[in-house]
Amino acid sequence: MDRGAIAARFAPHQALVTTLLNHGIEGPDDGAHDIGHVLRVWANVQTIAAAEGGDLRILAAATLLHDAVDVPKTSPLRAQASRLAAKAAQDRLLGLEWQAEDIEKVAHAIEAHSFSAEVTPRTAEARVLQDADRLDAIGLIGVARCCAVSGRLGRALYDPQDPMALQRPLDDTAWALDHFETKLLRLAEGFKTDTGRRLAQMRHARCLAFQQGLIAEISGADGTLPAGAAFPLQPPQLSQEDAMSAPDTNVETQKKRHFGPLIGITAGLVFAGILVFAYITSLAQPPGEGQADQVESPSVSVPAEN
Repeated sequence: MDRGAIAARFAPHQALVTTLLNHGIEGPDDGAHDIGHVLRVWANVQTIAAAEGGDLRILAAATLLHDAVDVPKTSPLRAQASRLAAKAAQDRLLGLEWQAEDIEKVAHAIEAHSFSAEVTPRTAEARVLQDADRLDAIGLIGVARCCAVSGRLGRALYDPQDPMALQRPLDDTAWALDHFETKLLRLAEGFKTDTGRRLAQMRHARCLAFQQGLIAEISGADGTLPAGAAFPLQPPQLSQEDAMSAPDTNVETQKKRHFGPLIGITAGLVFAGILVFAYITSLAQPPGEGQADQVESPSVSVPAEN
């Protein structure tokens, strides 16, 4: 996606975004924290800020720079990523001669957005950005991002022996499904704005439905696994009574559906019966009777060989 198209999404702050992009954005591009993530967060920011307030110029800069420092998920400095990004944003905006107060607002919003940093947002902009970023971590897009990161890091989808972690500690560094319990399904509880909480509940429900649906498909049953259950489990077997019972159908619909074929079958049987009756009658006639009515077939002459 070219810079002009990106800047256009931030209208009416295209000039600011173009300037920041031209100075270089060194953020991650891992499929979960790419420019698509930035644009989704900005869309969430606009929705939340429209109801909750906040300076969109501050928020535009904070959104674009909130992941400006790439700290790998496996790095011991991962919890410091938002603080490092906030410092980088301060340096960037200072070079653009922003006011110190505005720079501080951007830096605080960036520092407070992170789940792992555990920084309490103190400003309207920080609350809006935190909610907007966390919305992108749940729902179906959150599921997709989780799978993208897990695949890139070589993590398995789930533990085949104990996918629900009933007899082992949760470990989302090994299994993607564990990340639902360690983080994704906990995010909806911490939203700071009314609009964010409302949107989070809808996305949380989708995330939970995915988790439960995945577990059901893994188990081949209803997703409720007995303690210590090992995989693969056999799918549920139908009882003999269930297997032999007729399906529940609409009688009137079935009558309409089969009326035409039944008429055709009846007509065919009547015609066949007439032919059989005629054949039996012909066998009962005396020899020679009826021969006068026969029409002699034309003969075909075959040329003799020379």
